[in-house]
Amino acid sequence: AVLTTLVVQDRQQARERRTQILRALLATRRLPADPGYHAAINLVPVEFNRAKKVMAAWSEYIKQVRFKPSAGDEVAHDQQVGIKQTKLITAIMSKLRMEYSEADLQADAYISTGFVDRDNLYLDSLRATRDGAVAMGDVAKALNLQLRLLYDQTAARSPGDS
Repeated sequence: AVLTTLVVQDRQQARERRTQILRALLATRRLPADPGYHAAINLVPVEFNRAKKVMAAWSEYIKQVRFKPSAGDEVAHDQQVGIKQTKLITAIMSKLRMEYSEADLQADAYISTGFVDRDNLYLDSLRATRDGAVAMGDVAKALNLQLRLLYDQTAARSPGDS
């Protein structure tokens, strides 16, 4: 009886962990840089490593995400990422014995424009901070050069020169 209870508890805990991953993926799938989404994606191999369909869909998604499109192909690449993401989520739902069509899953995701704008603004501000730091590094180099030139000019004068 104790062994049966432990097996049942282990299965319930595994299902709960898997369901949490699914919830995180569903809740954050339209956000460009959500840490919860990335954590859930990275936990898929831990919780679904024996689920062949899930792991195949995960591998295809990861391969598509890592692919760097050429200039002008970004929109098509983003569409492919969305398709692979939907296939992964569908495979996870199937493993958890939940039914929802891929087409509905693709179409039903919601995120407000304001939220996307806010997230993109945040990403832009991070880029601007990085660019500002690079620019300040260039200014520091220029100032050092000017200081060195000034020092060389003053050191070249003899003490009696005015």
